[in-house]
Amino acid sequence: MEDYDLLIRVHLGQNMGRALAYAGPYVRHEESQRPITGACWVTPMGDKWFMDRVNPFGTTVGTMIHEFGHIIAFIA
Repeated sequence: MEDYDLLIRVHLGQNMGRALAYAGPYVRHEESQRPITGACWVTPMGDKWFMDRVNPFGTTVGTMIHEFGHIIAFIA
């Protein structure tokens, strides 16, 4: 764990209402409580929604940046 600052795993998740994706921290540093690992899930509904956009790649990247913010910013 000393060779990286933050490890994020991305998975295909389950549909959860109208969520396109969801994410959160998993393991925190024992002293600073900063996230060391986190996980992000893209729902099947989100995958379809992204592919229906004019710019699927850009829309997906924007959503993933948003979700990564949940991993980095949630403190407890």
